[in-house]
Amino acid sequence: MHFIIAKTNFKPWVGFDGAYKTFNRRAAELCSEESYKVLEQEEASYPHAYSQGELDYTISQVSGYVLCTSSPINDIKAKEIIVSDSKNFWFTD
Repeated sequence: MHFIIAKTNFKPWVGFDGAYKTFNRRAAELCSEESYKVLEQEEASYPHAYSQGELDYTISQVSGYVLCTSSPINDIKAKEIIVSDSKNFWFTD
């Protein structure tokens, strides 16, 4: 199981398409191009560091847990791990 954080470059608008593309590409890389299941996923956005005279820019982010189909861990065990994982603070539910 893997925890992935994928971010966009800063833009003057919120846009998660690029973050999802990066998230899915990285999941495929980590799972050696085999199929995978996304168990938890969340979108977030936050302002880029402001500089005087510049527009407000935003970074969009997608984070989540991915389970490769070849993993010996089943969905139930993976969800138990997620609940106890220290990275769980990324999720607000």
